[in-house]
Amino acid sequence: MNFEVPLSIGGNAANRSEDALIQKQNTVLLFDADPAVGKLVSGLLEAHRLGTLCVIQHPREAEEIIESERTPSLLLVHLDGPEDPRLNWLREQLKNAAWQRLSVILLTAGDPRPLWREALALNLTDVLAKPLDESALLLKLRQCLGLRIYRDRLLRQDLLTGLTNHTGFMRRLESVLRSTPRACTLMLLDLDRFRQLNDGLGHAIGDAFLKAVSQRLDDLVSRHTGPERRRRLRTTSPWLARTGADRFMALLPGRPGDPEHTACMDELQRIMGLPLHIEGKELFISASVGMAVFPDHATDHTQLTRHAEQAMALAKRRGGHRIEYFDPTQKQARLDALTLENHLRHAIRHQELRLFYQPKICSRTLQITGVEALIRWHHRELGLILPEHFVPIAERSGLIADIGAWALNEACRQARAWLDEGLPPLKMAVNVSAAQTQRGNLVDTVRQALHDSGLPPEQLILELTETLLIESGDQARCLITQLKQLGLKLSLDDFGTGYSSLTYLHTLPFDEIKIDRSFIQGLPQQAVSRAIVNAILALAQGLRLEAVAEGIERPDEFACIQQNLPDCTLQGNLFCPPLSAADLRARLHANTRFQPALPA
Repeated sequence: MNFEVPLSIGGNAANRSEDALIQKQNTVLLFDADPAVGKLVSGLLEAHRLGTLCVIQHPREAEEIIESERTPSLLLVHLDGPEDPRLNWLREQLKNAAWQRLSVILLTAGDPRPLWREALALNLTDVLAKPLDESALLLKLRQCLGLRIYRDRLLRQDLLTGLTNHTGFMRRLESVLRSTPRACTLMLLDLDRFRQLNDGLGHAIGDAFLKAVSQRLDDLVSRHTGPERRRRLRTTSPWLARTGADRFMALLPGRPGDPEHTACMDELQRIMGLPLHIEGKELFISASVGMAVFPDHATDHTQLTRHAEQAMALAKRRGGHRIEYFDPTQKQARLDALTLENHLRHAIRHQELRLFYQPKICSRTLQITGVEALIRWHHRELGLILPEHFVPIAERSGLIADIGAWALNEACRQARAWLDEGLPPLKMAVNVSAAQTQRGNLVDTVRQALHDSGLPPEQLILELTETLLIESGDQARCLITQLKQLGLKLSLDDFGTGYSSLTYLHTLPFDEIKIDRSFIQGLPQQAVSRAIVNAILALAQGLRLEAVAEGIERPDEFACIQQNLPDCTLQGNLFCPPLSAADLRARLHANTRFQPALPA
């Protein structure tokens, strides 16, 4: 059964424009001395905008064209019959890979049936008899050339949004940067926390969200790279693409400081703040955006893209929902990070990592009830390096599993040593990152640490962040259940800063919540913060959970906690900074009561 591939399958002006370009690039080779055939084929190609015709007189011409970068889409060859020497020539050429990608139609003035078997054996497209029927020939041309257009569109188009995909965009970008004399800016936009949205609300809403975001971005890019602006950039294609699951790229006019670029950035920030209404839900766009300027930052598409990715990564590291421009010093920062990673590997092997311990204090008695183990790195040249500078590197490089296992074993060993010295039993809290759970078997690591140290399981608290619960989903729930079966306690860290902490408290067996430092800072001055913290404490009491107020730095914060939260456990530098094991041991032998360090 014959079928016809549609040349118009929807899509935006960009697709239609590029389809026209592909049609122009479609070349049909005609190896036939009959001028009437050439006139008919040429007329059909031109009338239906299918491509252009190239008439050849000698086999060598076809070989040169097909073996060059100008590979045609279709070859029409006249044969007098199965004994025609051109059939043997064609049979030999079709052994080459370049020829195997070619559609071939045989033309004959005699009975076509003797050539059918040859056409089947060589996997040719068809055999047409002369005089050629115009409609039949047009149908074959549309099938062969239209299929190529359709295939090429699938290769360059994102099927969900209708935008150009990564392959198509990079091809366009390379082309325009070779020809434009004007400055322009490559934007890379990566949606923040899209995976959580997709997993939490379902893929149907996730897809609808992506379509809505792409429409907003398409409107923005169309307004700022309209026909006149695109003419200046020497391209007729709108410059927006979906280049990843939650990633978009666009080429925008101008550079920072130019009025046209400033207007575009102002509008981008405006549309990022407007909600999207999808299936009765109000959703907001949060994205990390990286910008790299041509030709200021790079003059080729590969380097420009790399710089935009670096700027986007910086926006992610700074919390997301922001725009960052490439800074040449970022390259040095990346080199520094690589150097630090190598040094970190050395530190693990040569035991340069140390644990410090910060006391947790009962708010009523000011007696120590436990400690939190905090990792520190004493670099042989740089001195003390805080975890915020090396833990992200450890997570990205995969070293976090080894570091986490070491910290857990060391913390359990130290807690057991204090017990053996006759010190009061202190609950030992150890942080567990989301990346740590994804690299290695945490349950086995904890079980082994408890076994090797002899620490009673009830003396160990693992502090988990909501990031772990969001990113790992059901896997995290299973992990938490297995950890609780070991007999230890679980704490939900940074409570109140996430999306669905209440859900986790309701469904998961936590023993403790840690009130985030951001709420503690606002207690003395902000009634809203006091109301939130009071509500958290009431919730903890209702669920029979311990509540820890962390990050207490100032006397007025402590006074406010005493007045409003008398049953909280306290932690912060106001009472005691993190101490080495030896210093804390000496402090505990002297006095287990910790008074706040009030100003003189």
